[in-house]
Amino acid sequence: MRLVTLYLGLTLSLAPVLAACSQIPEASASSTSAQLIKRGDRNLAFHVTPGKPGNDTFIVLDAGGGLDASYWNDFVPTLSQRTGATLITY
Repeated sequence: MRLVTLYLGLTLSLAPVLAACSQIPEASASSTSAQLIKRGDRNLAFHVTPGKPGNDTFIVLDAGGGLDASYWNDFVPTLSQRTGATLITY
């Protein structure tokens, strides 16, 4: 039950990020675009690495532990190449 609650909380908190991804202009698979969403009095920064055309899979990577999205910088290119999924880090 705890895992389901955590999953639902994470899904609801990421809903604005995923919605914003549908508004990001097309980019090449090798480029990463930085985005910013205002949520109340805070800003949520995230980076999107586009997937391969026709691949509708999204993978969200949350660094946690007080770290930022740069934690994933070395891992994202490999994961992107292997999965073809759109990657979102924040």
